Amino acid sequence: RYQRRVHGIERGAPQEGQTVVVSAAAGACGTLAGQLARMKGARVVGVCGGAKCQYLKEALGFDDALDYRDREFSRKLAEACPGGVDVYFDSVGGEVSSSVLELMNTDSKVVVCGQISSYNENVSYLKLVGTKLLSERVRHLLQERGVKRARYLVLDYESRFPEALAKLTEWIAEGKLRTPETVTRGFAPGSAFVDMMSGRNLGKAVVAMTET
Repeated sequence: RYQRRVHGIERGAPQEGQTVVVSAAAGACGTLAGQLARMKGARVVGVCGGAKCQYLKEALGFDDALDYRDREFSRKLAEACPGGVDVYFDSVGGEVSSSVLELMNTDSKVVVCGQISSYNENVSYLKLVGTKLLSERVRHLLQERGVKRARYLVLDYESRFPEALAKLTEWIAEGKLRTPETVTRGFAPGSAFVDMMSGRNLGKAVVAMTET
């Protein structure tokens, strides 16, 4: 799955000096997506919950991180992105994404990695990642500004898996990338999954089959 972040960021193609926003930024995908964008010279703003914001800035080098539960989230997001947003790595959808999409620049890009906020709804995947669930205002803004919003599947990049794995291994060994994990020990995949979907994990959620 680490390879997925490489290909997702490539889809967004952030350039040096551009602003990249990453939602679910303290999760497995978000932590790496943000770091990879920083390696390309982009300014990275992460969106996550509570104390994890500080971790993103202090440990992973994010330029800013915002708590999506803050009542002033939309205002603070606009302040954190005064020049608008050039690339949005979207894993959540919903109100958070609506706030980000309002700030997208002309010819900017949205990489749809997931739509966590709607996973409990009886909605098909293709509808989730499409535009039908977006408000009419947001749809109009995206069209008016020529924003490219598209989902991506990691299997589309299957031929490049070896290349991505080699690069990730190299960057991790050199200390350029950090890969935080939340480990649940013992056979408890159910509770680990619930914790992950509730945002109680930091980085990748791992179930260790042994107690030690």
